[in-house]
Amino acid sequence: MGKKILVADDSVTIQKVIKLALASEGYNILVVSDGKEAIRAIEQERPDAVLVDVALPGADAFAVKKAIDANPTITGIAFVIMVSAFEKMDERAVVD
Repeated sequence: MGKKILVADDSVTIQKVIKLALASEGYNILVVSDGKEAIRAIEQERPDAVLVDVALPGADAFAVKKAIDANPTITGIAFVIMVSAFEKMDERAVVD
């Protein structure tokens, strides 16, 4: 089975589009709809990469990244923050 990618987005449409695009390339795609679910899924599933919407209910992308960084047992996960053209993002909040 291919690499595991977690998609954390509250839009079912975005989840489906990403899943369709990447599953056909051999990736195993997991989806969640809020930040707290994303944190739990990352801790349990240990994906290779996380694609997370900047504005999630429950915990935003920055809170998810901070929670994962605080867990010393989780390392090496690529983390991509997704922002639509219509969402505002405080660029100062971007996590290194």
